[in-house]
Amino acid sequence: VLASVPRDSYSPLVSQVRKQAHAVLDRARIAGALDLYLPLGGGHRTAVPASFLVSMVQLQDTPPDGEEGHEATSTKIAAMLASRMTQGAIREMQAGIAVRSRRVIAAEGESSWAGTRVDYPWPMPSQPRKWALASFTTIGAGRPDDDVAELLVGLFDAIMLTWRWQPGLVI
Repeated sequence: VLASVPRDSYSPLVSQVRKQAHAVLDRARIAGALDLYLPLGGGHRTAVPASFLVSMVQLQDTPPDGEEGHEATSTKIAAMLASRMTQGAIREMQAGIAVRSRRVIAAEGESSWAGTRVDYPWPMPSQPRKWALASFTTIGAGRPDDDVAELLVGLFDAIMLTWRWQPGLVI
């Protein structure tokens, strides 16, 4: 955008972008986000229409461990989540069992931007009431499953494959 704007007009644009970014960060913080990843640059002068957010989900009731322990309980909860989520599937990740889901986000209101959302919830080790949730969203003026969206979803899947729990982590 700046390449098409006279240099003496940069300041108001930068200020506007800063305000928009802070508004997004404030909404994420209010929603309980731990981390928000926004691409602020782009490749080959092309913006990357994607972001992902990491948050914690606290279950209302402690799942019963029974004789099976935390891992079996987490597997049962993951199976239940996978059956209720759009394109939900259980995945074995470096961070343990997870559920991967994917859905199309329709354009709403004044926005003509449809998108794709991919979620990865997984249980925290030894904390059966806490689950991490990584949610990825990409938008585009074309189809929500166009080539760019597919590449970005593939990148997010690859990032999720590398995540691990730090031993002794308590959140």
